[in-house]
Amino acid sequence: MTIGGVEMTRCLNSLTILFLTLILVACAGSEPEEVATTIGGAPSTVTETEPPPSSAPMVAPTTEALEPGTAGSADEIDVGDLAGWDTMPITVGEEELLVAVADEPEERSQGLRGVDDIGDLDGMLFVFEKPRDATFVMEDTIMAIDIGFYDAGGGLVRTYQMVPCESQTCDVYPSEAAVGYALEVPADTFQFRDDAKLTDLR
Repeated sequence: MTIGGVEMTRCLNSLTILFLTLILVACAGSEPEEVATTIGGAPSTVTETEPPPSSAPMVAPTTEALEPGTAGSADEIDVGDLAGWDTMPITVGEEELLVAVADEPEERSQGLRGVDDIGDLDGMLFVFEKPRDATFVMEDTIMAIDIGFYDAGGGLVRTYQMVPCESQTCDVYPSEAAVGYALEVPADTFQFRDDAKLTDLR
């Protein structure tokens, strides 16, 4: 009886070993395991596999971000506090200026408020979709500014020397006619002339 029990135990052990061996062999040929992970609270699935063989070396693509209005590293300019604004060259009379462009309502509303450094720019050009009467104020503006209002054809309509305002009631500077453009420059850096038309808006 004891001998039979020992033989039965040996037989069960052999079957167990055989069964485990078969399981290991079956697992060795299975697909890669998908592991659920959580990154920043969002579940995602990560599959670990070997990368496919490639006949050519892999080269990571590179992209160089350009500031709006620039043509690359050779033409990069200092725009001071106006990083992110579009820039463009304009011609007034015979003078070429490089300006930031305010052609959206929120840009025109912001203008040069809070700006005390425009870098290598000459000023800011405000572009209106349709000719209109325009009024400017110097609320929250740091530097003194000269402004020229131009009609839709580029003719000079009105100029002002505007000063910063820290009070709750600031002076207003109206165009006094329908205008298509307004050009702001730091005070005493540009001479507005009646015979100098605003042209070459590229």
